[in-house]
Amino acid sequence: PGPAKAPVVAFVHGLAASKEVWAAIGQAIGARFGVLRYDLRGHGDSDPVDAPCGRSDLAGDLIALMDRLGVSRAVLVGHSAGGVVAMQTAVDFPARVSGLVLVGTASACNDRTAEWYAATAEQARREGGDAAMKAMGVRGDGARAPDGRTFAHVALAMRSLNQDPLTERLQTVHTPALVVVGEKDFL
Repeated sequence: PGPAKAPVVAFVHGLAASKEVWAAIGQAIGARFGVLRYDLRGHGDSDPVDAPCGRSDLAGDLIALMDRLGVSRAVLVGHSAGGVVAMQTAVDFPARVSGLVLVGTASACNDRTAEWYAATAEQARREGGDAAMKAMGVRGDGARAPDGRTFAHVALAMRSLNQDPLTERLQTVHTPALVVVGEKDFL
């Protein structure tokens, strides 16, 4: 919703979260902006997809949703893995992104982080989304735990930042960006 023809802000959550993490901010800005909150595949209210996916697939999911809703451009706000999806969307679909707000995210990951993604993906695949949330130290936000197999595929998509970082490709993105990081981000 939001006012007719208002700019749209699309919110992308991180691993093991859901669109509900953005509920308060969406409500706070909803009188001035169109607000799009959605769940990554296998998270929150979205359906599980037990198939490998890459970062571009996740960006394509967002663009497909924007298409279905008639949203031509949006400011993308992404936290952690959601920030990776936002950056990948800006690289793959630059004309669809009017701005970026990147919160606690990265365009590359080191070997230690890549190993963490792989181990967490394997744990989620074996033991389910609840186990992944516990391993991450994440408490539920009222939404169900992510589907373990889908979580694993999404985590492995994030792991790809180790061998295929976005950093250089982001230099081709010409849109306003705000980057917010905290000193206690565990990755």
